[in-house]
Amino acid sequence: MRPLAFAAGLTAVTIALVQSEPWAWGWSALLLLAGAALLRTAAPGLPGTALAWAAVAGCLTALLFLVPEYFQLARNLSGLRTGTLLLAVTLPAVVACALSPWLARRLPAAALGPAGVACAGVGLAVLVTIDADTRYAPVIGVLGLTGAGLGLAGGATRHLPRTEPSAPLAPALAGAALGLAAAGAAFQFAQADERGSGASFEQALAAGVGWAALFLLLGLAAAAWRVWRLRRAALAPS
Repeated sequence: MRPLAFAAGLTAVTIALVQSEPWAWGWSALLLLAGAALLRTAAPGLPGTALAWAAVAGCLTALLFLVPEYFQLARNLSGLRTGTLLLAVTLPAVVACALSPWLARRLPAAALGPAGVACAGVGLAVLVTIDADTRYAPVIGVLGLTGAGLGLAGGATRHLPRTEPSAPLAPALAGAALGLAAAGAAFQFAQADERGSGASFEQALAAGVGWAALFLLLGLAAAAWRVWRLRRAALAPS
């Protein structure tokens, strides 16, 4: 990996995503393509473990941005209640990640990652449908399912075949930046579109959260497919 090129590419992609709504799409698209090309040049063969860490960190970081937006602005909850409800994401994620070694000794290790991705995918798919009037119990349950799935998927990365030594911090930080930028861009566009069509402020915010969850779901699915391909290639007889 070329650190300087990777940092430049990551910065370009992040700025392009964050500024896509205020800027004209032409400039954002050019910067996005340039950043993607730099990332491809800097890290042409990203290991499956690093990609998995990036996907999990991106989804979790974006959720920690979206959930307070939803509860405080769309549901008008206080900061204290919002912080308490955030535990619906963080506690299951921590517990599932901590339990993954125990589960790996009792279940096929190869099943942990797909199970975690499936749980997180179902949770994100349901989050796409929420609005400002959705009851709290289903929202909290879905957030818990998503958090547990991401924690399990993150814990399962230690069982992936390693083609090269890779520390989880760098890909996790990169994934967090890209996941938050992509979710924020989707949130901004959807909110602006809903407001333009006459929706209330609360409904527009809820729609923005739903669209951001859809982008996270698509990104998680793409990363899971890529990790599966890399794992198959690593296990194939040479």
